[in-house]
Amino acid sequence: MDYEEALNWIHSTYRFGSQLGLERISVLLDLLGRPQDSGRFVHVAGTNGKGSVTAMVASILKEAGYRTGTYTSPHLEDFRERIRLGGRKIGKEEVAELVPRVKAQVERMMSAGYPHPTEFEIVTAMAFLYFKESGCDWVSLEVGLGGRFDATNVVTPAVSVITPVSLDHTDRLGNTLGEIAFEKAGIIKPGVPVVVAPQPPEALAVILDRARALGCRVMLVGEDISWRVEAESIRGQEIQVVAGRTELGRLFVPLAGPHQAVNAATAVAVARILTESGAEIGWETIKAGIARTRWPGRLEVVAERPLVILDGAHNPGGAAALVRSLPLIPRRKLISVVGMLKDKDYRQVLSQVLHFCDVVVATSPVSERALDAGVLAEEASKYCSDVTVAGNVKDALELSLQRASSEDAVLIWGSLYLVGAARMLLREKLGILLDEDE
Repeated sequence: MDYEEALNWIHSTYRFGSQLGLERISVLLDLLGRPQDSGRFVHVAGTNGKGSVTAMVASILKEAGYRTGTYTSPHLEDFRERIRLGGRKIGKEEVAELVPRVKAQVERMMSAGYPHPTEFEIVTAMAFLYFKESGCDWVSLEVGLGGRFDATNVVTPAVSVITPVSLDHTDRLGNTLGEIAFEKAGIIKPGVPVVVAPQPPEALAVILDRARALGCRVMLVGEDISWRVEAESIRGQEIQVVAGRTELGRLFVPLAGPHQAVNAATAVAVARILTESGAEIGWETIKAGIARTRWPGRLEVVAERPLVILDGAHNPGGAAALVRSLPLIPRRKLISVVGMLKDKDYRQVLSQVLHFCDVVVATSPVSERALDAGVLAEEASKYCSDVTVAGNVKDALELSLQRASSEDAVLIWGSLYLVGAARMLLREKLGILLDEDE
């Protein structure tokens, strides 16, 4: 089996849907020899910021000299982005070697009468196997959906992390912040320390109840670890980090926006707990790890004059973070290229952001779940008088760049599917070199 055949088989399992539950992944991992029992984990759940925190923690651990795996989802351009070792994507050869072994155990499961694992469960099993056989010291592990019944929730980590909770996936996780927080808090394990980012009161109460019930130490970001922004731009920010009343020092965060300062402080809190439990992570290591974090598609500047920015905001929490970051974008006009999925709260998201946009180009991401661009445009016209529909992402980019002067900014946002497709097209069109393997 070569790489393309392996990838095609993985994607063919999409037909088994996205089903929460731990039985299928547990059986599959048992057949593979329980690779998740090897190495140490930092487990990260939350609605917004969990990918950024996962990336920052991985970068810190790598900087500390540890052999570090990273597991995130979804990918922007290349499936191999999901599974990384030392910051580098898993090789095509490794994917081609792992897939037949996982596939063989899936067939054993089917023969024994178990349901077929989902695509995410299969990829998660592959990742655990890869990290074990690569001899990882640490794995920074991002939850896929929710937490309690997510396929990643088969590890006992060194620390559990809950990033900010907001309303998303309400059809799967619940209609209130408390219900969603309950699912996220499902990753908390008995006696395992928990780092909790700033939360709405309803969500925080649920998380703290779970942590206390399980006898977990809790470190609250915003109280036990706090920060203040000293300087900021669309290309990053300098923050001062404080533990209690002790000034830890100043960090450069290469990701823009107030929410990324929160994420950096969260990663510092994780590093502090790991250090207390025996990991060798000094302040200079934390500084270097945060400064070298790469997390594309999050207020990512990919071109100048006009300024072109990619952002994956797609839910109310992400939209609020984007709005708070808009003052950092220097521009005469703001041209918005937006495409969303129909299962997102697109009306709420558009109402938050489009007031600030001078031109809107509505399009559809490449996804079966894409919201029709005409429907999006109709909603967008409530907030912006200059709205155009583009039939595909390529046309949307070309139209926006035609409309933009050198003093304008083009903001491409609304879905990571859109951002990933735009990133590939912009690389081809503008000859941009965008961190291929970091």
